[in-house]
Amino acid sequence: MRAFRITSWLKQPSRPARPSCPMTVESLEDRLTPAGGLLVAGVGVGADPRVLVFEDTGAVKLNILAYDAAFKGGVAVATGDVNGDGTADIITGAGAGAPGGHVKVFDGKDGALLQSFLAFPGFTGGVSVATGNINGDGRADIIVGAGAGAPGGHVKVFSGKDGALLQSFLAYQGFTGGVNVAAGDVNGDFRDDIITGAGAGSAGGHVKAFSGRDQTQLRSFLAYDVGFTGGVNVAAGDVNGDTVADILTGSGTNGHVRAFNGTTSQVLASFLPYGAAKVNGVSVAAADINEDGVAEILTSGGAGSSPNVRVFNGRTSALLGSLLPFDAGFIGGVTVAAAADSFGPVLHGPDAARASFIDPTAQVLGREDIEIGEKTYVGPFATLDATRGSIKIGEGTNVQDNALIQASDNGGVEIGDHVILAHGVSVYGPAKIGAVGGMGVFLSFNAVIDGATLEQDTIVSALGRVGPGVVLRAGTKVLPGKFVQTQDEADNPALGKVTPVTDGDRDLIAGILEVNENFARGYTALFNDGGINAVRGISLDPGDSVFNGTPHLPTLAGSIVAHPEFRNRIVGDVNLANTFAELNLVLGDRVSIKADEGDPFNLGTIARADDRLTIHALVGSAVTIGNNSTFGFKSIVHGGEDSANIPTTLSRIGDNVVVKDWAVVFRSTLGNNVTLGFRALVDASQLPDGTVVPDRAIISNGVLVGFVEW
Repeated sequence: MRAFRITSWLKQPSRPARPSCPMTVESLEDRLTPAGGLLVAGVGVGADPRVLVFEDTGAVKLNILAYDAAFKGGVAVATGDVNGDGTADIITGAGAGAPGGHVKVFDGKDGALLQSFLAFPGFTGGVSVATGNINGDGRADIIVGAGAGAPGGHVKVFSGKDGALLQSFLAYQGFTGGVNVAAGDVNGDFRDDIITGAGAGSAGGHVKAFSGRDQTQLRSFLAYDVGFTGGVNVAAGDVNGDTVADILTGSGTNGHVRAFNGTTSQVLASFLPYGAAKVNGVSVAAADINEDGVAEILTSGGAGSSPNVRVFNGRTSALLGSLLPFDAGFIGGVTVAAAADSFGPVLHGPDAARASFIDPTAQVLGREDIEIGEKTYVGPFATLDATRGSIKIGEGTNVQDNALIQASDNGGVEIGDHVILAHGVSVYGPAKIGAVGGMGVFLSFNAVIDGATLEQDTIVSALGRVGPGVVLRAGTKVLPGKFVQTQDEADNPALGKVTPVTDGDRDLIAGILEVNENFARGYTALFNDGGINAVRGISLDPGDSVFNGTPHLPTLAGSIVAHPEFRNRIVGDVNLANTFAELNLVLGDRVSIKADEGDPFNLGTIARADDRLTIHALVGSAVTIGNNSTFGFKSIVHGGEDSANIPTTLSRIGDNVVVKDWAVVFRSTLGNNVTLGFRALVDASQLPDGTVVPDRAIISNGVLVGFVEW
């Protein structure tokens, strides 16, 4: 098996020579650069206009001379995926003295120049830069704020795709002290907004936020006391974990940093990053450094200060560490930006046929302790959490939508070759599943493996559970909903919890493995052809490469839609009666509706869907759902043939149906006004109108066969 560490997702360029002013790390108690991402430092006033790009290992990845060496006015920096290749690029803005507000964009992979333009022709006051998805095309657009001397706090937005001017407005009418810029979604509309901070001379450090859609003013407040006139630097990041960007500020003539709730403007944090040390202002940036789901706060001192970059925990403001990207004796200051790995999910094997793919919505924590083999597919909203131990995943394995693999303090998780973690499966370490080169293992919908060992050629049926210390022997299948807590229960079929694996089971496993290896190839091909926008949000399915014919885009309320920035995944031949605006209101987060294997999906109006709903289908089957249905947390609706292998069998759900949390519908028909209870399972069954299925009930082939035991 050829394995790839997550930190090697993308092909790395050859390393440039280290600069004469190498980074000095004062503390590495926690990583100071986002996992798989970049930390970018721009030199301040008085030195060559150099930009250094650091990897999460602390190594210098790129050493860029952004402007002519004779220019000593400093370089502002930002990061964002401008060219749509899944890697954050580097954006620079020339400081005071450079003509025209010179902005450049450098490829984050190899430092190649992508764009170069004058944001404010004829102006020499310098510019600040930021990036955000302003026009909704999924790429980072470039936001530029004019420095001191320009009238009105002039802000411009340029398309990351083609450099076209998208917006131009005055943030502070009548003010000539310049404007600093940032971007983040502060109003929760899934498009970045523009955040501005008034330069020196403005009372109180005036901060504003403008809608990225139409420039409507969303926020306006003073970051500091009204008597403060030193100007304010701004950044944006979710530091309180509410999924909305919060606003970070750094005072322009001292070292005061504050974080404000992006929705309410309440103060979340307030601290002096350099203590009593004299710093001539402080710049701020944000990125999730320690992979805790919230942004950390990065600070750097201005001109007259040592180039000391510090990283603070976004939740607690505790110092995580600091680094010197340039010589300690340099006192011209430094600007800083950082980006977590914006995509990085494509693992290129020795050829395209052996590629692995991780959906861009998957949450990958502790990447340096994760290893993945070839031809592996990780689906939407899956979570790989190696923050407390290692995770190893073998070749030809798949981790499907909303599945979870979580290592523990007691041990990691080792998953062998040819293992299926179906939708909603949870695996908690210490656990070992399958074997290198072994026969297939199948964990079905919402199954749970908690500290157990599963040998090759094993199955855990839907909503089955295997407890700590249990070893499931080769050739053994856990029945639906059964909780195997002792070794005797795992070894003795007479106790009613396990049964032998059949040849039919093995054929099913082989088919599922084949489909998911095709997913790895097909989604990799989509990404290679169309970039990150082709594999996120509302998008095409891979088409012929994954068995379902011509690629399709979803249809919402009769209109064909592609929406790469949408927070949920809707893929392929999905026909939904809801409009996009309605879906924003009725869908929770991490919802996956994918017609990339079976199709079509004909869905009426969804009344509500809680987080982590998954709708999918097997090859040759489909899903039909009526109007006004409600789906609970981690519920699953899956199409497929019934036990009699009738090819036309679908999962059909009528009107006004309620599917509660953790419940599973597989290859079944539910009439109108049916209620499926919490953690219940309906498999290969037809339920008449008005049926109420009790919590945890298991109905198979129309018969109540028992109850889920946990």
